[in-house]
Amino acid sequence: MKTKTEKTLDKKKSKQYSKKLNLIKPATSKNSEEFSQLTKTKLLQSFLESFPYATLLISAKSKEIVASNKIGIEAGVVLGEKCYKSWANRDKPCPWCQISKLQKTDQHVCCESKINGQIFDTHWLPISKDLFLHFAENVTKHKYSEKQTLQQKEELQIIFDSVPALIFYKDKNNRFIKVNKALADISNLSIDDMEGKSAFELYPENAEKYWKDDLEVIKSKIAKKNIIEPLVINNETKWLKTDKIPYKDSHGNIIGIIGISQDFTELNKINEELTTSNQRLINEQIALTKSQSALIEVLKSIEIEQNEKMKTIQSNINKTILPYLQNLENGASESQFNNISLLKKNLSEITSSFISKLESLYTKLSPRELEICSMLKDGMTSKKIADHFNTSEGTVRNQRKSIRKKLNINNKSINLSTFLQTKVENNSTTKKIIKQ
Repeated sequence: MKTKTEKTLDKKKSKQYSKKLNLIKPATSKNSEEFSQLTKTKLLQSFLESFPYATLLISAKSKEIVASNKIGIEAGVVLGEKCYKSWANRDKPCPWCQISKLQKTDQHVCCESKINGQIFDTHWLPISKDLFLHFAENVTKHKYSEKQTLQQKEELQIIFDSVPALIFYKDKNNRFIKVNKALADISNLSIDDMEGKSAFELYPENAEKYWKDDLEVIKSKIAKKNIIEPLVINNETKWLKTDKIPYKDSHGNIIGIIGISQDFTELNKINEELTTSNQRLINEQIALTKSQSALIEVLKSIEIEQNEKMKTIQSNINKTILPYLQNLENGASESQFNNISLLKKNLSEITSSFISKLESLYTKLSPRELEICSMLKDGMTSKKIADHFNTSEGTVRNQRKSIRKKLNINNKSINLSTFLQTKVENNSTTKKIIKQ
């Protein structure tokens, strides 16, 4: 099957051959004897030698070679022999021979033939009723090159269609010259349906915006990147990120644009969801901060109220119980006196929040260790504490070591009594609750 280009070339060749034949046709109108003499002239030989490949003058009736150019002779052509025997080395006429067709049409005939693995364009040109010009042009290299070019085009098309990005070429009139499969698929169209059509025909909703960007690239001759644009297909909107690049010919002239787009609809959706989630978290954080502030105020109010109650309780103890204990001290033994003094001190601090603070801060302390901590805070020595609990000083010292360890001040040069008086006593219960 010949291409349009090949058919055009054949017509051009026919005209060229006709011009050459005009040089000898006046002579061929004479009788055969006169023509036989003409074949020996320089005019005919010059005509045959003008062909760049083996060219034969053959009798249509006998199929004998009447004349040949130098190339044909050097290739082994023997004048007077049958053309198929001398030229094709066959015992019978060639299957592709067009003599019968030539005799019917009296027109230049050309066909493609394969001979010994080579491809030839074989030609038959009528000169008279019995004589015709026959030559074959070896087009093997041309056909092979043509096949390679076609194969390369097919391979490039496969690569072009395998790329997940949306790729297109557009001319200066906004027509799609070429699109890849990815763009056709996302548009719910075939490649043939898109190529040759303008964006206004394919994407009427956004064509004006696309065309504006195209013109900007064409006029500035500078690529425009990261264009965020919608693509509306069947009332569904997709979002594309597009790069548009000037499309130049071999002379550097701008003849259109090349576009490469990425569908980031899903990514855009995820980004929107993240933005919404972040805003929701910010709002929740603001609400939490407000709630925390309100809680602090409530706790402060409760703490003030508790302090007022404690003051009332302490006042009642001072007025009713402490005077009675002072009377008991008179005439008491040393041991009784110490116990009464300790009881008075504890009653004086009954409203103190020291023990509760200590217990909330250091949950691993045992009840006995909590008592010792309270005594240490009040300045009692290990001996007095041992006397109070009727135990040895060594036992109290071991208990103090255990307390230091649980308070995380073991092996540190920190006085235990001072630590209990400052770090624990001054610690805010409200702050502790808020942190929790």
